[in-house]
Amino acid sequence: MEKEILNKITQLGTLSYDIDRIVFLINDIDEDTLRKEFYNKDSDIYRAYKKGVLLAEFNIDKKLLELAQNGDIKAIQLLEDRKKNREKITKSKKKKKHIDII
Repeated sequence: MEKEILNKITQLGTLSYDIDRIVFLINDIDEDTLRKEFYNKDSDIYRAYKKGVLLAEFNIDKKLLELAQNGDIKAIQLLEDRKKNREKITKSKKKKKHIDII
């Protein structure tokens, strides 16, 4: 996979664009292939998109942390809410994996 395409997909992931938008914006790959690889957890395209999503979350959290450290009450609350939400998601995923094993 061309690095330029993967970089574009990572950028689109930072914006949480859905596959329909991505297909419209990326013309360098066959649409069927792009759609298939987008949902394949072992593909470079999936990983590039996921990296973009996580980078965006990281950058938001990083900025909120900076603001919170400077005493911004809203930033403190938002950061705590985001942490709690991630914890819930992690617990839910672990529970689902446990159920799938049983």
